[in-house]
Amino acid sequence: MSPRGKRSVIQELWDPSADFIERTKDVVEQIKSISFENRSDTSLRVFAQWIRNSIKESGNPKEHLIPAFALAREAARRVIGQTAYDCQIYAGIAMFEGKLTEMYTGEGKTLSAVMPATLMALSGVRVHILTFNDYLVQRDFEQMSPIFELLGLSVGCVLAST
Repeated sequence: MSPRGKRSVIQELWDPSADFIERTKDVVEQIKSISFENRSDTSLRVFAQWIRNSIKESGNPKEHLIPAFALAREAARRVIGQTAYDCQIYAGIAMFEGKLTEMYTGEGKTLSAVMPATLMALSGVRVHILTFNDYLVQRDFEQMSPIFELLGLSVGCVLAST
């Protein structure tokens, strides 16, 4: 049952979230199984460059979702001491696929967005992450930009007040 109330008849017949989780659970497990723990920061940057070059050759970022998400997950663990949980990885995959993702306050939307943003940036796409207000923009920029920088990606911040 949904935390917001009873499930609708349509949800009882077809739950797109359950279908999504079933379809992607092996991907989440593969992402979590990749360990960069014994690799240096330089090694992470080299691997990020390898992903970038591989995407240029193949033209298909989706083929590199698993290693790119694992790389971003490790960078976050090193830089900000946060490891993405399953729900955050699922949310990141959904974002990459262009799906809407609902997460409550404190569930890690910001960390979830790092993984698909990394993959798209490595594929040569300019990525913009929008946040609700200037306070959150500044906070998220300060907290997350070291993750991207560790992987050799440049970041910037635009505030409405400037």
